[in-house]
Amino acid sequence: MTLRSAVKGVVDYSKADLHSPSWWRHWRFLVQAMSEAESGELLNKAFEYQLALVSNSRTSADDFSKTQRKAKEIFEDIQGALRPWTGRSKEDRQLSETEEFKKIWEQLAGFNPDDKEALAKWSEEIEKHTQAASQAQIAAEQEKKERQSSFYDKIEAVRLKRFKQRQGRG
Repeated sequence: MTLRSAVKGVVDYSKADLHSPSWWRHWRFLVQAMSEAESGELLNKAFEYQLALVSNSRTSADDFSKTQRKAKEIFEDIQGALRPWTGRSKEDRQLSETEEFKKIWEQLAGFNPDDKEALAKWSEEIEKHTQAASQAQIAAEQEKKERQSSFYDKIEAVRLKRFKQRQGRG
């Protein structure tokens, strides 16, 4: 954004006072406004993209899907040109997303997903926990059935006792 603001002449860096908080505040407002203008351009492209998709009534469903995918890729390339930090091409974006996923995975799981040995250990641990959870669930269901059975046995015993009491009276 800094380079773009200089190229477009939005910010005159020859007059920059890097030690002045007011200059940085002014710079932030200008760069933010420029970014919002570029977002507007991007949204305009998205609108044109949507209009182009719906304007041809003869397009088959299959062709429509292909056209939509291609238009989306072009739109993402335009977005990459306006916002290079997202990745200029599809490959750059996929590489960036993959690297971001690996970073997050490593933070959460504690190992790199490319480490086959660690991944195998992790899979074994998951399998052990899954089996233990399954066994615990089976045991809990069995215990529930036993409690229900015991409850029904007690109800039946009370019913029989009352029946016998009534028989003895009558």
